[in-house]
Amino acid sequence: VGLVVLRFGRFLVMSAESDQVEKQLKLLKELDHLWEDDVAQCTEIMRKGSKSFFLASWLLPSWIREPALALYSFCRKADDDIDEGSAEGAQKRLVRLKQRLDDAYSGVPYDTCVDRAFSAV
Repeated sequence: VGLVVLRFGRFLVMSAESDQVEKQLKLLKELDHLWEDDVAQCTEIMRKGSKSFFLASWLLPSWIREPALALYSFCRKADDDIDEGSAEGAQKRLVRLKQRLDDAYSGVPYDTCVDRAFSAV
């Protein structure tokens, strides 16, 4: 997953739309009063839980680093949630993940730093 996120970040960097993405992220920071705190918590989650991705994220331009960390921290949390628990509860955990994704995509994420930051990206 980390490699996919880094490749996506590289694609954005090379894209002619990178200036537009940077402007949108600047606007996000101005309008979303939780963004800075949520990204700081996502960064800490990645620093502790995925050291290789965290270090590799420093190779990204600063304007894409925070969204990449938000995206990957959501993926990391989703993976942890699915892996934890019994095999019998796996279906319920998948249903919960689908609901989290639906909520994030519709702009009403679960009230966690990871879900809010992912939804904002």
